[in-house]
Amino acid sequence: MFEPLIGAQEIFETSYPEMQFLLGPNLLPKSGRMLLTAENGTGKSAIALYTSVCTILGLPWFGFTNSHKAEDFGKPSFPIMGGNKVLYVDYEVPQAIRRSLRLQPLVNKFGTAFLQNLSFARMPTHFRLEAGPAFDRLLKIVEEFKPDVIVIDPLSSSHSEEENSSRMRVPLNHIDRLIDASGAAAIVIHHATTKKSRNQSGEVITRGAKEQSRGHSSITDWADFNMLVTDKTAGQNRVKTLELTFAKTRYSHKRQKRYILADIGGMTFEPAPVSPTSKLLNELGEE
Repeated sequence: MFEPLIGAQEIFETSYPEMQFLLGPNLLPKSGRMLLTAENGTGKSAIALYTSVCTILGLPWFGFTNSHKAEDFGKPSFPIMGGNKVLYVDYEVPQAIRRSLRLQPLVNKFGTAFLQNLSFARMPTHFRLEAGPAFDRLLKIVEEFKPDVIVIDPLSSSHSEEENSSRMRVPLNHIDRLIDASGAAAIVIHHATTKKSRNQSGEVITRGAKEQSRGHSSITDWADFNMLVTDKTAGQNRVKTLELTFAKTRYSHKRQKRYILADIGGMTFEPAPVSPTSKLLNELGEE
């Protein structure tokens, strides 16, 4: 019989697993909500798939290690708990292109072990986050498959609501139902706004990282962890320098920006090298 309430004493006396964060330290909890925000063409979908593989293989995120002198010197700055099963609902990339441009480079780098724990919706348009048969089908798959991680890519293609209205709570509430049904963490890919706000003098108003997510404020309010990815590369370089801004970290202290080198074609991501005189180093700071 379903018990609608749980007492504080029961919570206090229950032995929970020590590791409660899928992505650490204290960024994305199990059954948590991550928003990955970036403009079109930045590589957010590639980062999401790479992150999915990291959660399967237990790879440290982007290869960052702690450089300050402490007990955790040389250990991963962003450890990831591996052994997870991922359900990736991709509304944009066809299967054949995904194989050649995404999976093959990842296999070249990491081998084939991750493939058995990574599944995609075969016909994603049949599984959407709006009330009706499409969501019922998605919920049934999640209940049966029991993934540890659910990726929605992108949020805008998963529903038919007006993105700038409070109706955005409908698809977000449906993601919460998927989380409740499986205990999975949700990683949602979202577009950054390209609109420029101006003051009365016509000057462009600088937006904070959290304000750069497109649409209604309920989207960023919903997330436990919101990361903004910005392309800092001038020109059309094969390898991009991407800035990672931790716009919201509900369970962690505010974290400094990080920079990575991203080869989207090769599906490789690594810390951007910096020198003592580099502007990037000055912006990066210390944890």
